[in-house]
Amino acid sequence: MYVQPRETICPRCDVPFTALYGLTKFCSYTCQTAHNNRLKQEAARDRSARPCRYCATDFAPTYGDLRNAYCSERCAERQRAVTTSGSTHRRRAKRFGCAFQIVSRLAVFDRDGWKCQVCGVDTPRELLGTRAHNAPELDHVVPLARGGAHSFENTQCACRDCNNVKGDRTPEELDEALAA
Repeated sequence: MYVQPRETICPRCDVPFTALYGLTKFCSYTCQTAHNNRLKQEAARDRSARPCRYCATDFAPTYGDLRNAYCSERCAERQRAVTTSGSTHRRRAKRFGCAFQIVSRLAVFDRDGWKCQVCGVDTPRELLGTRAHNAPELDHVVPLARGGAHSFENTQCACRDCNNVKGDRTPEELDEALAA
Protein backbone atom coordinates (compact mmCIF):
# COMPACT_ATOMS: atom_id res chain seq x y z
CA MET A 1 0.00 0.00 0.00
CA TYR A 2 1.41 3.32 -1.08
CA VAL A 3 0.82 6.44 1.05
CA GLN A 4 1.02 9.86 -0.60
CA PRO A 5 3.59 12.24 0.88
CA ARG A 6 1.90 15.05 2.80
CA GLU A 7 2.89 18.47 4.00
CA THR A 8 2.73 18.85 7.78
CA ILE A 9 4.28 20.84 10.63
CA CYS A 10 6.64 19.33 13.22
CA PRO A 11 4.99 19.59 16.68
CA ARG A 12 8.42 20.00 18.31
CA CYS A 13 10.08 22.76 16.30
CA ASP A 14 7.12 24.15 14.25
CA VAL A 15 8.98 23.67 10.96
CA PRO A 16 6.96 22.59 7.91
CA PHE A 17 8.17 19.35 6.33
CA THR A 18 7.05 16.67 3.91
CA ALA A 19 6.05 13.45 5.67
CA LEU A 20 7.06 10.58 3.42
CA TYR A 21 5.41 7.92 5.55
CA GLY A 22 1.84 7.97 6.83
CA LEU A 23 2.65 7.88 10.56
CA THR A 24 5.54 10.36 10.55
CA LYS A 25 4.87 13.22 12.99
CA PHE A 26 8.31 14.81 13.41
CA CYS A 27 10.70 16.37 10.95
CA SER A 28 13.71 14.40 12.23
CA TYR A 29 14.82 11.71 14.61
CA THR A 30 16.29 14.42 16.87
CA CYS A 31 12.88 16.10 17.29
CA GLN A 32 11.20 12.75 17.95
CA THR A 33 13.78 11.81 20.60
CA ALA A 34 13.57 15.22 22.27
CA HIS A 35 9.77 14.96 22.39
CA ASN A 36 9.88 11.45 23.91
CA ASN A 37 12.48 12.52 26.49
CA ARG A 38 10.26 15.44 27.45
CA LEU A 39 7.35 13.06 28.02
CA LYS A 40 9.57 10.90 30.25
CA GLN A 41 10.66 13.95 32.24
CA GLU A 42 7.06 15.03 32.77
CA ALA A 43 6.15 11.55 33.98
CA ALA A 44 9.08 11.67 36.41
CA ARG A 45 7.73 14.94 37.82
CA ASP A 46 4.53 13.24 38.90
CA ARG A 47 3.19 15.18 41.87
CA SER A 48 0.06 13.10 42.34
CA ALA A 49 -0.84 11.93 45.83
CA ARG A 50 0.88 8.78 47.06
CA PRO A 51 0.79 6.87 50.36
CA CYS A 52 3.49 7.49 52.98
CA ARG A 53 5.61 4.36 53.47
CA TYR A 54 5.40 4.70 57.25
CA CYS A 55 1.91 5.94 58.17
CA ALA A 56 0.09 5.21 54.85
CA THR A 57 -1.57 8.65 54.71
CA ASP A 58 -1.79 10.18 51.24
CA PHE A 59 0.46 13.15 50.53
CA ALA A 60 1.47 15.10 47.45
CA PRO A 61 5.19 15.85 47.20
CA THR A 62 6.25 19.44 46.65
CA TYR A 63 8.71 20.67 44.07
CA GLY A 64 12.18 19.41 44.83
CA ASP A 65 11.23 16.31 46.78
CA LEU A 66 9.46 14.23 44.15
CA ARG A 67 11.32 11.07 45.17
CA ASN A 68 10.18 11.46 48.76
CA ALA A 69 8.41 8.37 50.06
CA TYR A 70 7.43 9.83 53.44
CA CYS A 71 4.89 12.53 54.24
CA SER A 72 7.15 14.22 56.81
CA GLU A 73 10.63 14.09 58.27
CA ARG A 74 9.09 12.64 61.43
CA CYS A 75 7.79 9.60 59.50
CA ALA A 76 11.17 9.20 57.79
CA GLU A 77 12.95 9.25 61.18
CA ARG A 78 10.53 6.73 62.66
CA GLN A 79 11.04 4.40 59.70
CA ARG A 80 14.83 4.70 60.03
CA ALA A 81 14.53 3.86 63.73
CA VAL A 82 12.42 0.79 62.95
CA THR A 83 14.76 -0.53 60.28
CA THR A 84 17.99 0.13 62.15
CA SER A 85 17.23 -0.81 65.75
CA GLY A 86 14.75 -3.61 66.29
CA SER A 87 16.04 -6.17 63.85
CA THR A 88 19.77 -6.21 64.62
CA HIS A 89 19.60 -9.41 66.64
CA ARG A 90 17.50 -11.06 63.93
CA ARG A 91 20.02 -10.08 61.22
CA ARG A 92 22.99 -11.22 63.31
CA ALA A 93 21.32 -14.53 64.21
CA LYS A 94 20.61 -15.14 60.53
CA ARG A 95 24.18 -14.23 59.56
CA PHE A 96 25.69 -16.61 62.13
CA GLY A 97 23.13 -19.36 61.47
CA CYS A 98 21.72 -19.25 65.01
CA ALA A 99 18.21 -19.84 66.28
CA PHE A 100 16.13 -16.71 66.75
CA GLN A 101 13.26 -16.12 69.12
CA ILE A 102 11.58 -12.77 69.81
CA VAL A 103 12.87 -11.59 73.19
CA SER A 104 11.68 -8.56 75.13
CA ARG A 105 14.72 -6.98 76.72
CA LEU A 106 12.53 -5.40 79.40
CA ALA A 107 11.27 -8.87 80.36
CA VAL A 108 14.88 -10.08 80.61
CA PHE A 109 15.84 -7.06 82.73
CA ASP A 110 12.82 -7.63 85.01
CA ARG A 111 13.72 -11.33 85.33
CA ASP A 112 17.27 -10.39 86.33
CA GLY A 113 16.11 -7.70 88.78
CA TRP A 114 17.78 -4.85 86.83
CA LYS A 115 21.21 -6.06 88.03
CA CYS A 116 24.23 -6.88 85.90
CA GLN A 117 24.61 -10.67 85.84
CA VAL A 118 28.37 -10.36 85.34
CA CYS A 119 29.44 -7.94 88.11
CA GLY A 120 26.24 -7.48 90.16
CA VAL A 121 25.96 -3.67 89.86
CA ASP A 122 22.53 -2.04 89.73
CA THR A 123 21.42 -1.05 86.23
CA PRO A 124 18.56 1.44 86.72
CA ARG A 125 15.79 1.64 84.16
CA GLU A 126 16.31 5.43 83.81
CA LEU A 127 19.71 4.74 82.20
CA LEU A 128 18.24 2.48 79.51
CA GLY A 129 19.53 3.63 76.10
CA THR A 130 22.18 5.98 77.52
CA ARG A 131 25.97 5.74 77.47
CA ALA A 132 26.33 5.54 81.25
CA HIS A 133 28.78 2.90 82.50
CA ASN A 134 26.00 1.05 84.35
CA ALA A 135 23.29 1.38 81.68
CA PRO A 136 21.41 -1.91 81.20
CA GLU A 137 22.10 -3.78 77.97
CA LEU A 138 20.94 -7.11 76.59
CA ASP A 139 23.82 -9.60 76.59
CA HIS A 140 24.00 -13.11 75.14
CA VAL A 141 25.46 -15.66 77.58
CA VAL A 142 26.79 -17.69 74.64
CA PRO A 143 27.45 -15.03 71.96
CA LEU A 144 25.69 -15.18 68.60
CA ALA A 145 29.12 -15.21 66.95
CA ARG A 146 29.86 -18.45 68.81
CA GLY A 147 26.59 -20.16 67.84
CA GLY A 148 24.44 -19.13 70.81
CA ALA A 149 20.74 -18.66 70.18
CA HIS A 150 18.90 -15.38 70.52
CA SER A 151 16.46 -16.74 73.08
CA PHE A 152 15.07 -15.81 76.49
CA GLU A 153 17.25 -18.48 78.14
CA ASN A 154 20.47 -17.29 76.47
CA THR A 155 20.09 -13.58 77.27
CA GLN A 156 20.90 -11.67 80.42
CA CYS A 157 21.08 -8.16 81.80
CA ALA A 158 24.59 -6.71 81.72
CA CYS A 159 25.92 -3.24 82.47
CA ARG A 160 27.44 -1.35 79.58
CA ASP A 161 31.01 -1.78 80.87
CA CYS A 162 30.72 -5.56 81.33
CA ASN A 163 29.02 -6.01 77.95
CA ASN A 164 31.87 -4.12 76.25
CA VAL A 165 34.55 -6.14 78.10
CA LYS A 166 32.76 -9.45 77.45
CA GLY A 167 32.42 -8.87 73.71
CA ASP A 168 32.10 -12.25 71.99
CA ARG A 169 33.64 -14.27 74.81
CA THR A 170 31.94 -17.18 76.52
CA PRO A 171 31.52 -16.96 80.32
CA GLU A 172 34.53 -19.26 80.84
CA GLU A 173 36.76 -17.14 78.57
CA LEU A 174 35.58 -14.00 80.36
CA ASP A 175 36.52 -15.45 83.74
CA GLU A 176 39.99 -16.36 82.41
CA ALA A 177 40.46 -12.86 80.93
CA LEU A 178 39.42 -11.15 84.18
CA ALA A 179 41.63 -13.44 86.28
CA ALA A 180 44.74 -12.66 84.22
